[in-house]
Amino acid sequence: MRYLLAIFLPPLAILTTGRIFHAILSTVLCAVVITLTLVSMFGLAWLWLVCIMHAAFVIDGYHKRSKQVGGDA
Repeated sequence: MRYLLAIFLPPLAILTTGRIFHAILSTVLCAVVITLTLVSMFGLAWLWLVCIMHAAFVIDGYHKRSKQVGGDA
């Protein structure tokens, strides 16, 4: 579920893992990407993949960390 959320709303997906700083960083990153995409008339829309990859890495780290602790992910 988090990975699906990472495609459409990366900062919210990161926020569900409890990583506040990474969620703020992702929000800034996504805002920059959206701004660049609008300024370039959608020529840089592929940059959204950077936001998705950042969210996927954070979510993957969350799952690995919870497995080491033995928690529920």
